[in-house]
Amino acid sequence: MLNRSLPELFFIRTCIASLRSIPPLSTLYTLSRFTVLPSNFRLPIALEVYLFSEALFFTVVYIPRKLILQRPAQHPPLSPRSGRRALFKKCIDETPDVGAYLSGWFHGAAVKTIKRENVREFLTWAFLNGSRSGGAEEFAESEEYVCLLESRLGRGFEKGYEKGAKCIRLTLDAVVMEYRSLLWYFIVYIVDLTTCIRFRLHSFNHFAPGAWLRIIPPRPHTTFSSLSPVRRISYWHRPHTHPTKLPIVFLHGIGIGLYPYIPFLHDLAALDPAVGILVLELMPISFRLSHTPLSRPAFTEEFTAILTQHDIQSFMLISHSYGTVLSTWLLRSERLSPRISSLVLIDPVVILLHHPSVAYNFVHRAPSTANEWQLQYFASRDPDVAHSLSRHFFWAENILWKEELAGRKVGVVISGNDLIINAPECWRYLTGRDVPESESGNLVWAGEAGGDLTVIWCEGVDHAQVFDTQVRRRVVVALAEEFLEDA
Repeated sequence: MLNRSLPELFFIRTCIASLRSIPPLSTLYTLSRFTVLPSNFRLPIALEVYLFSEALFFTVVYIPRKLILQRPAQHPPLSPRSGRRALFKKCIDETPDVGAYLSGWFHGAAVKTIKRENVREFLTWAFLNGSRSGGAEEFAESEEYVCLLESRLGRGFEKGYEKGAKCIRLTLDAVVMEYRSLLWYFIVYIVDLTTCIRFRLHSFNHFAPGAWLRIIPPRPHTTFSSLSPVRRISYWHRPHTHPTKLPIVFLHGIGIGLYPYIPFLHDLAALDPAVGILVLELMPISFRLSHTPLSRPAFTEEFTAILTQHDIQSFMLISHSYGTVLSTWLLRSERLSPRISSLVLIDPVVILLHHPSVAYNFVHRAPSTANEWQLQYFASRDPDVAHSLSRHFFWAENILWKEELAGRKVGVVISGNDLIINAPECWRYLTGRDVPESESGNLVWAGEAGGDLTVIWCEGVDHAQVFDTQVRRRVVVALAEEFLEDA
C-alpha cells in the first residue's frame, strides 16, 4: 500500500490515467484505421495487433460482462425475526454515537436531513434483505427498529422521504467497476508466474482444479500442478510432519493474489520446517476474471474437503483483511470451529462491520491521497472484486463479535493508519480502552475474551503495510510462533 506523499500521488494518478486511456485510444484507432485514416498510414504491426486486441476485448468481453455482473444479488435466507431483532439491538448497543452511525450510512448527510422513510429504506436493506417493505409484517418490524433508533437519538425523524439523502445499500446499489486492459492482465500473469516459482522454491506443492483457461489471465503453469480435490479453490500446501505442533492455514485478502504475502509466508515457514502450511488462493478477489465467489456453505464444504485430503484435523488459522470474512464463516461452522486451535486476524474488516466505515471507505469514498487512489482504482473498481463485494458480501453473516472469539487463543493485529476500517473504534471495542495519544510504536494489550485475547496496535501503519518489512512482520510472526508452541 502506498503512503500519502505528493510524489506517490503523482505516480499513482499517472499510472491510473495511462491505464484508463487504453480502451478509448485503442477503440478510436481501430475504428479510424478502417474508416478515415489513409491506407498507407500504418503503425508497427505489433502495436496495431495490440490496439486491435484491446478494442476487441473491451467491446466483446468487458462491456457484456459488466452488464451480466449487474444482476441482482441472491441474498441468504433471512434468520427468524427474533434473531433479526437481537442482531439489531446488538448493533445499536455496540454503537456509542447513533447519529454518526446513521450519517455514515447516508454518505455523511446531517441526521436532521434524513427523514423517516429514508431510515426505513436503509433498515429494510440492512436487516430484511430488501429494497423496501414487502408487507404489513415487514413494515411493523422496520417500524420497531425506527422507533428504537429514535429512542437512542432522543428525537424523532421527520415524516416523509428525502430524495437527496441516499443511503449505502451495498448489495442493491450498482456494481461500480472500471475496465482492466490486456496489458494489466499480462502484468497479473507475470506476477502470478513469479509467485508460483517462489512458492515452489520454498517447497510448497500446488493444487489446482484444472481448466486453467477458465480464468483471465490464464494459468498455463498450473498444468504441472496436482489436481485439487474441489471444483473452485486452488491452493499451496507444504506437508505437515511435526508430531506435536499444528499446521497453519492462511487466508489472504483482496489484491494481486499471494505475491505480497510471500515474505510473510516465508517467515512462517522458517519457524519450523516440520510445520505444514496450507495457503488458499481466492481467485475472485485476486484481480482476475474468474468464477462467481463461493457462498458460505459452498466455501466451508470445499475447505473441509481440502482438510480431509491432507489429513488436517486441527490447525492454526491466520487471515488478512477479506480473509477474516472467511475466518468468520469457519468460526461459525459447527464442524470446523472446534478444529481451529488458535486464530490470528490481521487488519480485520469483520470487527464492527455494522458501522459504515468498511463499506464507505472501500466502495464509496472519493479518493484524495495516493493510498486512497490505489485502493479505489486497483482494488474496489476491479470488476470481479467489485462484483464480489456488491453482490456476494452480506454484512450480517460476515460480522464478528468479541464474544465469538472465546474458547481459543486469538490475536488481532490492527494497523493504526488503516484507511479501510475505523482502527481506534476496533481497538476500543476489543480492549475497552482508548489508544494512548502518545503511542509511537506497537502497543500490545493482553486480556480475556473467555479465552486468551491479544490485541496489537501498529502505530503509523496502513492497511496491509504490516507485511512490507521484516521489522513490521516480526510482531505477527512472533505471535504465530507463540501460538504454535502453546498448541
